[in-house]
This record gives sequence, structure tokens and C-alpha cells, in this order.
Amino acid sequence: MKSGRVTRGLALLAVLGVAVLVLVSVETGSDTRQTAGHAPGLPAGLAIAGPATPDFPMPGSGGRKAGDVTAAGPEGEPTASTTAPPAASRDRQSDRSQVATGGGSSSIAAGDAGPAGDALTVNPYSFRLGLITGTVVEPDARNWAARSVADGPLLLFLPATGHIPNDYRRFLTTAAEAGYHVLGLDYFNRGKSVATTCGVDARCYTMVQQNRFNGSAPNHFSKIGAANSVLARLRASLAYLQKADPNGGWGQYSDDGLIKWKSIVVAGHSQGGGESAYIAHRHDVKGQLTFASPIITDADAKASWLDTRSATPASRMYGFDSWGDTFYGRILNSWQELGLAGPVVRSRVPVPAASDTGVHRLVTTLYLGDGRLSHLRTITDSTPLDADGTPVFEPVWKWMLARLYVDPQSPAAVEEKAEKADSLAK
Repeated sequence: MKSGRVTRGLALLAVLGVAVLVLVSVETGSDTRQTAGHAPGLPAGLAIAGPATPDFPMPGSGGRKAGDVTAAGPEGEPTASTTAPPAASRDRQSDRSQVATGGGSSSIAAGDAGPAGDALTVNPYSFRLGLITGTVVEPDARNWAARSVADGPLLLFLPATGHIPNDYRRFLTTAAEAGYHVLGLDYFNRGKSVATTCGVDARCYTMVQQNRFNGSAPNHFSKIGAANSVLARLRASLAYLQKADPNGGWGQYSDDGLIKWKSIVVAGHSQGGGESAYIAHRHDVKGQLTFASPIITDADAKASWLDTRSATPASRMYGFDSWGDTFYGRILNSWQELGLAGPVVRSRVPVPAASDTGVHRLVTTLYLGDGRLSHLRTITDSTPLDADGTPVFEPVWKWMLARLYVDPQSPAAVEEKAEKADSLAK
């Protein structure tokens, strides 16, 4: 009898011990994920990057992974690597689900994490910022930069909610090969999307997008400090690239920290497209490209900043979306509010004919999956691929990029120049 009571007592103690361990694990966050901040066992100054929290499911791994380590550079200067983008991770390589193509029984594969070999990229720089004016950058995923020539405009690309620059290496590489200097910039795009946060609240869009652009007027929707703003990150990235690639021409986009917007094309996907639209509205930029974006209208409501005159004319703005996008209706309305004119070109791969003038809105009718996947696959590295591995929408990307800049040394430009010379000689 006494032995039975002892046995039951020991069992009860064991159960209580397990419960205490579970409670400690929950309270300290010691599950399989690493939380942001210093991690036990790492040297001082190193931190494990926390996981991204996208507003909708993403194919592949999306945001940063546990184990990504960031270090602050000396005296606030960025510590960065100049390595090429890593090969696709195992979980991303598995994201090759077959996507049925509309109007036929054939199928195409969704892409993996983008160019995996050095031969497909142009001297890419993959770097974190660490500190900006003594402030820890958070979030701090790797920025992605590349160029193919020493001149040409800068393409500043801002990712979607929960995404990071490395999720767009196919498009960014295409832009670099077209003669652009390219900077895929990480910024505060974690948590809920602006479209979900703001809805029909017109002032909310302005409050969030202004705060995330320059860190001013923190509010209950967004509380980003100046050092973590898009503007501060852009300045710090350009300063780093000027030192890392001194003959690369990165200094032409700023003058003692003053950004030369007329030399910059702003672009982005989803939330990043909305932020780029806000920047183009405030500053006279070389041009604006939006993918599955912007989403700055809802029913009869529109972002309050649209009530003022845009610094950039709509003639230098272009948008691309999928007809199956969850936000398709809101994006069409947003394009209209921005003043994007001309016909809406709709086809599987919507590249306008040379005779189609005044086109600024492109829509693919290719089936890309459900509404959420359709929102992603026009631009992320999960984009559909041809049989030879080329992105199906690469011709669309190139057409959009060429509306704003054509490398004078490109074969097409040289051929056109020769044709004009022959015409004049006749």
C-alpha cells in the first residue's frame, strides 16, 4: 500500500516536472525557432534574425531563416559580404508545383529561388546593414545589388509583405542585364500588409507609407524610427556600395546624402509597390514600376495622399498584374487613381505590339493558381518558367524596363541607331 502511494507520488512529480519545462519553454521562446536578438552561444554583437511573418501563405520559405546571422560593422558602417546569391534551398527547390496553363492541357513549373549560379548574375552584392547612425537595423535581411555598366539609372525595388530581396533575384538580374544599377532593399514590411491594415481608412495609407518612407510622424498604425526607414536604408546602402564597388558609379544617385530621385526608377511588389507609388508621388523620379500593386483603394476610399498632385507624371508609370490576383479589383482602381491611361493589355504574356501606344497597364490571363498565388507569381522567383528555365514573364519585365531606360550599348539600341543612320543616309 505504502509502495503504491510512493509510486503514484513519483509519477505525479514527473508529470509536474514536464509541465514546468513546457512552461519555461513557452515563456522563454525556446522552441525550434530563434527569436530576434542575441542568441546563447554566439559571440557578443551577433544576433539570430527572427522569422518573417507574411500576411498570406507564400510558396517556398519566404522570409529570413533561423540561423541567418547579422553583425554590426565598425563605427556604424555596414558589414557585408560580396558573395553571389546562394543556391536555392531544399525547401524552395521543392516548390515546383505544376500550374495548369489556361486554354490547354499543358503545364508549366513554378520557379525555384532564382538564379543559383554566378554565371546568371552580374557582380551581385548581398549585404546587411547592421547599424545605421548607431541604431540596430530591424528587420535586417540581406539587400541585393548588381550592375552591368557604370552608368544607367538605379532601380530601387521594394519587396511585398513578409518577402525579402532574395525572393526576386530573377527579375533583379533581368534589370541588371538591361543596364540598370539594381538595389533590392529590405525594409519594414513585416506583419500585416498595408492593404489589410488600412482598408477603407484613407488617412491610414498616408500615415503608414510616410512613416515607413522617412520615419516621420510615427503613429498607431506604424512606428518606424528614422534610422529604420526606407530613406535611411537607401542612403546607407548607396554609401556601402560606393566603397565596395568604387568604380561602379553608385555615387551618381546621391550627393552628400541627398538622393537624386530623377536618376532612380522606383519599383515594388504588393506592399512594396504601394510604397514605391507613394515615393513617386512625393518625388519626381525617373519612373515607377508596380507589380501586383499598388493596393491603395478599397471600395470608394482611396489613400489620402492621392488628393495632392503627383511629382512624377503618370506617363512614367507602368503596372503588371494577374487577372486571378485576390486584389485585382483594388489594383485596377488604384491604377486608375494614379492616372495610368491607355488600354489595359490582357493576354497570357501581355507584351504590347509596337503599334500599341500609350499602354501603361498589363494583365496576364495565364492561370497561376489561386488568388494568393496569382498575387505572387508575376514577379517573385516562384514565377512560371518555360521549358528552358526562362521566366515566362521575362518579356513583360523587359518591356516595362525598356519604357524607362534602354542601355545605349545594348544590341537593340545599337541596331536602332544603325537603322536611323541608314535612313538619314538615304
